[in-house]
Amino acid sequence: MTKISDIYNKIDKIVPFNTAAEFDNAGLLIGSFDTEVKKVLLALDVTNKVMDEALNKGANLIITHHPVIFNPIKKIREEDLVYKLIKSGIAVISAHTNLDLALNYGVNFTLADKLGVKNLINKGEFLFEGEIDPTTLLQFAENIKGITGSDFLEAVLPDDLESYIIEKVGLCSGSGGEFIFETEADAFVTGEMKHHERLFAKEKGIPAFIMGHYESEVIFKEPLRNYLSDEFPCVEFVNSLSESSPTTII
Repeated sequence: MTKISDIYNKIDKIVPFNTAAEFDNAGLLIGSFDTEVKKVLLALDVTNKVMDEALNKGANLIITHHPVIFNPIKKIREEDLVYKLIKSGIAVISAHTNLDLALNYGVNFTLADKLGVKNLINKGEFLFEGEIDPTTLLQFAENIKGITGSDFLEAVLPDDLESYIIEKVGLCSGSGGEFIFETEADAFVTGEMKHHERLFAKEKGIPAFIMGHYESEVIFKEPLRNYLSDEFPCVEFVNSLSESSPTTII
């Protein structure tokens, strides 16, 4: 019999929960460690659609990157997602900043791997840098679009667009635009950037690629699912098919 505690401990082994940032809320956020588990759903976020998907698939545990509870809750009503999860008997484990920071199975490590970035190192906080085979800006952009599956990509580009070559990449998945001020790389990849961060990149001539918060982090599911499936062959781990980016390009 596999309990939630067993799965939690295996996650903790590769992305320790005690490495999460102080502001974070990671761990078992809903449910009991003693609950038996036979099917688990992996998702970036818990939404009503994801909860319904878990119910329809018979999963009583959801593993997410973004915490289902982040800020203090002052009230819980029957229309609230947390209430529905508790009433439905669905537990939630969230691995957030501990998963951002981890190598091997971490979000940024996975993003770097998909981009062909090697020798990845943590330059401080959530900024990672690594090396890539010499690549033009446009080819690198195409590589990112291959990950997002979109024909469109936001970018801040230097004036020497045609001759610029990337050999060192800085990256921070999710809301990592602030690290444009710290990176020493030839190009920077993140999920979100504010206007003043984009202006800085333009003025400094640092190419910045903004792939979308969802797109830069949803990639965490497959490596973690594979790891847990190997560790618990009697438990079925499935990636959510109901979730999608909340942003639509029209």
